[in-house]
Amino acid sequence: MSVNSYTKGCHLLNHDDVIGTRRVSYILYMPLPHYQVWPPAWGGALELYPVKPNEDGILEPESVPMKSVAPSWNQFIFFEVQPGRSFHSVEEVIVGEGEDTRVRLSISGWFHAAQEGEEGYEPPSMEPEMKSSRDQLAESQTNFKSYSTSETVGDAPPLPDMELSEEHISFLSEFLNPVYLQPHTMKALAGRFIDESSLELHSFLSSDLAHALEPRLRDLDAKDGLGPEREGRIPPHSAGVDLPSNISNGHTNRPSSATASNGTKTTPSAWTIKGPPHKHRYCTLLPPSPSAPAISITPLSAHPSPSEILRVLQDELFPSQAFRAWLAIVTRLLPLRFFVEARRFRPGLDYTLATSEEKEARLDVVLGLTPEIKGPENTETSTGRRRAIREKPPVRGWSAAEWGGWECYMAPHNEEDDPAVYRSGTYKKSDALANGKPQRAENGHANGSVPNGKPASNSVSSDGKSKSPSPSHSEDADGDVEIPDAEEDEEDDSTLLTVQPGFNRLLLVLRDERVMRFVKYVSAAAEGSRWDVCAEYEVGMMQEDEGDEAGEA
Repeated sequence: MSVNSYTKGCHLLNHDDVIGTRRVSYILYMPLPHYQVWPPAWGGALELYPVKPNEDGILEPESVPMKSVAPSWNQFIFFEVQPGRSFHSVEEVIVGEGEDTRVRLSISGWFHAAQEGEEGYEPPSMEPEMKSSRDQLAESQTNFKSYSTSETVGDAPPLPDMELSEEHISFLSEFLNPVYLQPHTMKALAGRFIDESSLELHSFLSSDLAHALEPRLRDLDAKDGLGPEREGRIPPHSAGVDLPSNISNGHTNRPSSATASNGTKTTPSAWTIKGPPHKHRYCTLLPPSPSAPAISITPLSAHPSPSEILRVLQDELFPSQAFRAWLAIVTRLLPLRFFVEARRFRPGLDYTLATSEEKEARLDVVLGLTPEIKGPENTETSTGRRRAIREKPPVRGWSAAEWGGWECYMAPHNEEDDPAVYRSGTYKKSDALANGKPQRAENGHANGSVPNGKPASNSVSSDGKSKSPSPSHSEDADGDVEIPDAEEDEEDDSTLLTVQPGFNRLLLVLRDERVMRFVKYVSAAAEGSRWDVCAEYEVGMMQEDEGDEAGEA
């Protein structure tokens, strides 16, 4: 049993409560102040999810809750804990900060099954049990695609010390900043990647493409009701997507973003929700309609649709042989197969939970496309004249880790830990990231509930400057806050790397087996979506033998 105090920013992601011998979950709500009704607009609702079987017959929660229950004073809720069925979450609370006394207060706990030797004990059933959300999360897999097996010289597997062909340079010049196509630049990046196992390259796309894409992404957020005009309110689950007719909005009191303020239907969205939410929830591009005419706009920066620009990056740039060759030169690795998708994380709704690859290393390549915060461009003097602001604006939003959405890499959990007992992770960082050279970082935990924790960006950028983190704290599913011990051995920290959202930045990370990775839940306070094009590559190590023939190590 525990007392849980949810203030502004607190939330609990989707799970089924199945741990150990839990059989019944219960919650007694006591939101404060007790004399004031807690309206749904304040957040903090208990969300209950329907389930459906996946292609393997395993029950998974659907992406949108079927019922949302706002807390009220002296309200008691209980439900049976069932593997693969009792999926629920707690919506983010958007009130209760500073002098605001509103708090979503509750007492919660579990009734457990009788143990052997106790009255009422029943031996375990011989019937196969449904898998819990924890078990399903551990079995997440990536559906990789193979490169084409063309016999042309330009499509041959790239060698470690090769240079880009003229055809590759011509193709990549349509997308990339030309500085990243210069041989001496790529050689320098390769040396740094070998030393650090990660790089963050700023201004990666060409300036024309970047300048065209950023404002259009902002406009799309505003159109979908996900921009700063929302003023921190939680959007409906239909925001930015078109939900199938058999799926409800999840919040009947909130209008769908597919409907304009005058009640008329807007243009259908190019995005859909990808779940299941006990593993991840974010938006991906819908496949183009087979009946839609093929349209090619040159240059790409002239395309009016930001979604279609992202589709070209997803379908043409990242899977290309030219980009494969560029990656081989910069990382000294051979991409063998790939998986790539454009992603949109909506504020107040989307996230991924920590997963890992148990057997092999992976090369993660993420092009961050989250628009920067628009600050005041000028101010007015006492004489009425307007002048440009010369002072550097205070750091806030994404850069200050106020809105979540950061990409995080964590060391594996200790396998002997009891999952029913919360502990901070302890694992030597030198054993985790590839090459044994992870970046310095503070304690962190899998994307679970609340966190007002604010890890700083910690990576290597294209200017060669390593970014050191600042102290942070994190909070577990029961609301207990952990403050890292300043004198604790740095090697016992579990967070290996955190990278804040940004625009036009390419992150490359060689992720060793069992290293976990997630995208932090994006807070409703964010002034827009978190956007990226995310790719994962199966890779082989390349080396040249004595006969100057290359082979896979």
